[in-house]
Amino acid sequence: MAQRSLFGVTYWPLRKGPMLWRAFDRAEVRYEFQQLAALGATIVRLPIIWADIQPRKDRLDGGVMRALEQTLDAASDAHLRVMPALFVGAALGGLFFPRWATTSDISSDLLLTMRFGPLLRVSAEPRAPIIYDGALHETDLRDLYTEPAMREAQRYLIGEVLGYFAGHPAVWGWELGSGWEHGRPPASSDAVAEWAGTLIEQAREIDSDVIMTYGASLRALTRQKGPRPEHLTQSSAIPSISLAPPLPVQLSAREYPSFVAFVAALVTALTGRRPIVSGLGLPVDIRGGHGLAVQSEAFGVPITLPLLDEEEHAVLIADTLEAAARQGAPVALLAHAFDYPESLWSMPPLAMARAERGMGVLRDDGSERPAVVALRMTPPEPAPQIIEVDPEEYWRNPALHLRRLWAEWRDEMEC
Repeated sequence: MAQRSLFGVTYWPLRKGPMLWRAFDRAEVRYEFQQLAALGATIVRLPIIWADIQPRKDRLDGGVMRALEQTLDAASDAHLRVMPALFVGAALGGLFFPRWATTSDISSDLLLTMRFGPLLRVSAEPRAPIIYDGALHETDLRDLYTEPAMREAQRYLIGEVLGYFAGHPAVWGWELGSGWEHGRPPASSDAVAEWAGTLIEQAREIDSDVIMTYGASLRALTRQKGPRPEHLTQSSAIPSISLAPPLPVQLSAREYPSFVAFVAALVTALTGRRPIVSGLGLPVDIRGGHGLAVQSEAFGVPITLPLLDEEEHAVLIADTLEAAARQGAPVALLAHAFDYPESLWSMPPLAMARAERGMGVLRDDGSERPAVVALRMTPPEPAPQIIEVDPEEYWRNPALHLRRLWAEWRDEMEC
């Protein structure tokens, strides 16, 4: 019998949001994990803001490491599985990177020049400001895939974190990076393949049975350089794709579950493996009766998303999780557990990413939305629909082929 999907959420605490690690509250996390388990969630994705755990390239924050240990223990007590996400770059519609991973760090430039020689400057495409030290900064991101100092910092973090937490009973697998392509695209597809292979090999030297993935965005599926999902499967990792906006096509709420199934089928066709799907869901009209759409921002890109009432939201979440499970996704993760209270709306990135404020299956007072019922349903057995695609041909013009394949998929579903 085919393995059924695990249903869960990306976890940010109700009152803290992205301040989870800077203002860690053990009791809060334990309570909310017990709450999520009672709702039917079986797994949580746990983003670890890179700058919080690694404030310097050669130093980890001991307080965050202790908080991570307590968080994993709380998950174990709640009988939840956890997928910690290291090197988090894209979250809540904004870019989070350490200052030392940006070109604003002049002292770091001097040290890098002394150690590795003159730095190569490559102009990055326009993108959102980068968040560190709790504020927005107009600066460029370094090449995280190839720059020697960045690679060394990543190896250090993996060695320390996996070395300490390998084998923890709550850990289902590890996500290495998420949404880096929103901050800076890779120099080449080969660079991504080499980067992924090196880090995954290091992780497997620590734990030979470790499950690894990279949290690619939909943007990665529309660019020749990726990061292509097959770069992960070449190293026996599981591909993962986030459906968080911006989306490469305009969708109605009715089309959204079918698009999730399509993306899962496309990644399977490109890699031969069923992907993790995350970032699932659309916003709820938390103000009540103010329109059918919300104008927001995601990673510096203006977006418009359908705005749902709570009953529409419940139907969408149920249909979306079922669609992901039918496609055989090993894990299907909703974008948010909670709505976020107005006390967090003024902080980046929620100040710009209005759509992210109201996507939870729990309201900002902790009460349940009708959509929580979907987490309690038994995932159906996989019955995947197939896409026929030549990967080599697809990557010659990925944006064009994605839109063409989606149009064909949608037309077939409507027949």
